Amino acid sequence: MTETRAGNKHHAEYAILKHLREKHNLAELKEQMVTGNKPRDIEVAENRFNGGCDKILALLDREINRRRSKLPADHPDFKPKEAKA
Repeated sequence: MTETRAGNKHHAEYAILKHLREKHNLAELKEQMVTGNKPRDIEVAENRFNGGCDKILALLDREINRRRSKLPADHPDFKPKEAKA
């Protein structure tokens, strides 16, 4: 989806976070960080990198979802805030 003009600050933040989540390629960084002299070293480094990626992607997803209710009401990803019970 192509974003429209930023309707508010939260809309801009949402678009930036979503762009980072969907468009950024970490292959070059992974190539630099997943190294070692032994297969076990490479496996450990890859597990660390993948675990770090999982954490950051989850953080981005949380931040994206927190902003959905603050998007302009006509935005396709707008989701009204649910009332607390």
